[in-house]
Amino acid sequence: MKLDPGPIPLYHQLETDLRDRIHSGEFTPGVALPTEERLCSDYGVSRITVRRALDALIAQGLIHRKRGVGSFVRTREAGVRSVRLVGSLDEFLRSAGALESVFLSLDQVTPPTAAAEALRCEVGEQVIRVELASLLEGQPVAYLEIFFP
Repeated sequence: MKLDPGPIPLYHQLETDLRDRIHSGEFTPGVALPTEERLCSDYGVSRITVRRALDALIAQGLIHRKRGVGSFVRTREAGVRSVRLVGSLDEFLRSAGALESVFLSLDQVTPPTAAAEALRCEVGEQVIRVELASLLEGQPVAYLEIFFP
């Protein structure tokens, strides 16, 4: 797979692709990732690009390196949940794995000042408010309150 030479840095594109492959189960815990040389060849990038991507995955706790042996997918410890928000919301949702949204409520309200200003509402204008909870592996990870004009 060749990466897009567009505005998104190559190392970030590689990091995202490897993270997606880990989350999809293509690379399972304890299994070695392809060598740096192989990643360079497969993605058409330099070794420094590969190392930056792998360093980011290490920082996220997804992989670990064994000097002289390779990079391996970490075994996820029971009870440990970690979600790191990097980049866009789309990337967060992809990296969060099986994120489930649970509907909590829908009502018409006068929005808080910040929401009213952002939506350019008139004073006293009503908006629709939706409340959601996001669950990851059955555990709550986020509460969302969304206002629609």
